[in-house]
Amino acid sequence: MNAYPSISGTVRTVTSLQDTGSSMNFCSFLLDLQTAGGPVSLLLTSNTFVQGCEPIMPGDSITAFYDPDAPMVLIYPPRYTALAIAKTGQGVQAVLDVFDQELMNSDGTLRLNPDQNTQIRTPNGQRIQTIPGDSFLLVLYSSSTRSIPAITVPQEITVFCKG
Repeated sequence: MNAYPSISGTVRTVTSLQDTGSSMNFCSFLLDLQTAGGPVSLLLTSNTFVQGCEPIMPGDSITAFYDPDAPMVLIYPPRYTALAIAKTGQGVQAVLDVFDQELMNSDGTLRLNPDQNTQIRTPNGQRIQTIPGDSFLLVLYSSSTRSIPAITVPQEITVFCKG
C-alpha cells in the first residue's frame, strides 16, 4: 500500500469556509467530490499542496491524498483533510509515495523511468535535474507497463525535499 491513500473523482462544488462563517482559517476550502464510491468532502487548507498551484474548479477531475492516521470527523459524506491534490484528467494517474534509490515506490509496485520530457520540480516550482534517492514524490503519469512492478515514464514529478 502506498504511503498516502488517494481519492479520485470530479469536483462538484468549492466552498470557501470564510463565506460560511466558519471559525476556520480564511484560507480553507471545502471541496465536494463525486467519486466512484459516492460523495466525499475534502478540506483544503493553506498546508495542502496543489500541483501546479492551479485553482480547483467544479468539473475538475482530481486525485487527493490524505494521511490515514490523521483524526477524522465521523460524518457522511466522509471528510478528509487533503495533504496534496493533483488535477488528473482523462487517463492521468497520480501517486504520492516515498521512492528509493532505484525510483521504486514503497510497496514495490511502481518504478519510475523519467526521460528528457519529464518535468522534475520542487514544490515551489524550481526545476531540478536529478531525483535524490529515498525521496517523497508526487508523480503524474498516463501509462505504465503491465509488469510487476509496473514501469512508467512520468509526465511530472514533484520532489518534496527532506527537512
